Amino acid sequence: TQRGIGAAGQGELNSSVVVQEGNRNNAKLNQRGTNQNSVIAQEGGNQNEADIQQRGQFNQSSVFQSNGNENKAEVSQNGVGNSSLIGQGSAGGAISSNKNEAYVEQVGNLNTSSIGQFGGSDNYADVFQEGNGHTSSIGQLLGSENRAYVTQDGGNGSTSVLGQIGGDENEAYISQNGNGHYSLIGSLLGDAN
Repeated sequence: TQRGIGAAGQGELNSSVVVQEGNRNNAKLNQRGTNQNSVIAQEGGNQNEADIQQRGQFNQSSVFQSNGNENKAEVSQNGVGNSSLIGQGSAGGAISSNKNEAYVEQVGNLNTSSIGQFGGSDNYADVFQEGNGHTSSIGQLLGSENRAYVTQDGGNGSTSVLGQIGGDENEAYISQNGNGHYSLIGSLLGDAN
């Protein structure tokens, strides 16, 4: 089931909204230039895929995949405003959401990224940021055997926070290269993290 679809634009003011319900939905948005904006929401299903590609100017992006397993979200942003938010799972862990994957790549300028994976095990999150503003936060809550990776490569702002709370055998990696730096990993209330 799909509700309210906004087509991806290739120039000017851009903007997009996609809402999908159920299983095995696939949403792809490709925006190229200027103000940009994008939201994908996939609700209550399994094996859904969301892919957002943005290139230049004010960027921004959101993916929400709720209450499902084996969902995949991928975002790539290129230049200027940047920002990205991916949320997978059930807030508060009311429903177990397992084996979800989230990928974000940001290349230049103000960057920022947040990934939240809630209430499940064997989830995977990977963020790569290259130059300028940086900042990244990953939270994996109430699950075991989750993995999270952050690489901030080129110079400037840095900062990275990673939190895995309430599970066992979780893995977290942060690699930073130039300038600002700051890094925090917290693995709480679990064993062998």
